[in-house]
Amino acid sequence: APATRSVEGATSPVLDLLHGRCESEAYYMTHDRSMVLVDGIYWIVSDWLRAPQAHDVALNFQLSAQAQGATELVVDLHEARLVSPGLQIVQPLRSGQHAGVEGGWVSPSYGLKDAAPRCCTRARGSAVDFDSVLVADNNVKLHARLEPVGTHSGDRSDEGSGGVACAIAIGLQRAQGAFDDLWFHARDTP
Repeated sequence: APATRSVEGATSPVLDLLHGRCESEAYYMTHDRSMVLVDGIYWIVSDWLRAPQAHDVALNFQLSAQAQGATELVVDLHEARLVSPGLQIVQPLRSGQHAGVEGGWVSPSYGLKDAAPRCCTRARGSAVDFDSVLVADNNVKLHARLEPVGTHSGDRSDEGSGGVACAIAIGLQRAQGAFDDLWFHARDTP
């Protein structure tokens, strides 16, 4: 079994954060995940995987059976946007990442399987980062993109590969108004 541990946790009136780590001797890979609930409105799920050698990795979000046939994924150069009943997932895409919807299933009870899609983002590398912004409201317009931090060049070709630190620029528009957030996550720190 992989070794797991809780790295940190914090809570405040506007932000709740959990950070855990899983280390596998079978794959010689460390997987860190932080989950942040912002203002009780949306989640930021950040995954970073590190290994001495390149691996093929896949990040999956399993959707419900109600999403079967009712899910739309739109991918452009900068983000993947998935809309399904009661859930939006937006992922700012880094170089070499590919998002898609794949077949899957969920089991509502023992011995039963219902078809249910999953959102899958794939990449290859020894240092792979995924960031996902989730909101459980289809009436919200959500955008997320990577913004280089601490650099003056416009070159974004190194995003997430250790060359350029990136923040996530998150835009949310809902009936109560619109706002923009900037989330910076320093990875590879103890």
